[in-house]
Amino acid sequence: MRILPLALAATVVLAGCSSLPSPKSLAEAGNWEQLGQQDGQQGIDQRRPAQLSELAPSNNQAVTQYRAGYRIGIQEFCTEDNAFSAGLSGRMYNGQCSFSPNEEAIRVNWENGLEEYYVLQEEMED
Repeated sequence: MRILPLALAATVVLAGCSSLPSPKSLAEAGNWEQLGQQDGQQGIDQRRPAQLSELAPSNNQAVTQYRAGYRIGIQEFCTEDNAFSAGLSGRMYNGQCSFSPNEEAIRVNWENGLEEYYVLQEEMED
């Protein structure tokens, strides 16, 4: 019975991501801060300047705007609930929330979500 609510939660989280503008379209439009915020909100690693230049021509100002947006987004992402959802989707924790004063609780929730993910994978294989 516990699996159904977890599967529904993961579906809702993943469905919310599908309506986001693509990184390339944001970069081409010069929306560097929005791109950074979107990356942060998804808990992905911050892009390096070379990675930003691959999306669209960028300069120091674009990198600064991207980083400012990323700081906002990653702070929104780094909650215990989001950490559990990220783990539940099979993502590994690689220090995205190391700045957070509650990193230990975030990491524990991420690991708990990841354990649930592995349990669900095993149950689907059976």
